[in-house]
Amino acid sequence: MPKGAAHVLSLVLVLGAIFLVRELGDSHGGHVFLDRHPPAVTDDGISVYFSPHGGCEAAVVDRINSAQHSIDMQAYTFTSASIAQALADAQSRGVAVRAVLDEQATNEHDTEALYLKDHGIAVYTDGDHPIAHNKVIVLDARTVITGSFNFTRQAENANAENLIILADRPTIAAAYERNFEFHLSHSQPFTGMLQPMREHTR
Repeated sequence: MPKGAAHVLSLVLVLGAIFLVRELGDSHGGHVFLDRHPPAVTDDGISVYFSPHGGCEAAVVDRINSAQHSIDMQAYTFTSASIAQALADAQSRGVAVRAVLDEQATNEHDTEALYLKDHGIAVYTDGDHPIAHNKVIVLDARTVITGSFNFTRQAENANAENLIILADRPTIAAAYERNFEFHLSHSQPFTGMLQPMREHTR
């Protein structure tokens, strides 16, 4: 084979392998490819990340993987297979996981809600507001993940987003936990079936 052709073939094989790894990273149970980056800044237990390609998704997954007792999540759009897998893994190791998702976004998008439900996670949809737009994860009643970052691959790879992690802040975590319980109180259990939309005045 001519040298030039061999070089082109090698390049194609490398690019194909990269594409395959990325594709497997979006599949449950496959090899997870995550862009890991250090936070933009860390100060007194507070870490800040930005997207695109700033390591937000990996930071969320790593924090979920370190949870020992409880995880409560509120989300608008939720399409990240990597985050869903991490939540399912946490549930399987005995962590109590609950999720409150926006009702309309859960109906309209190809979300990970059904995957969570199928793995024994308590999933609810909040249709009491025009948009349930919170993006919050409370871990072990001590650490809070929040910011504009939706739990989606697009938020990691394309959108301009921010993510902040407040570690070992039980007083702040308690406030977010009270807010979670408030929204949980008027949410409906997710059944896996499309729900009729409630009308709201915007």
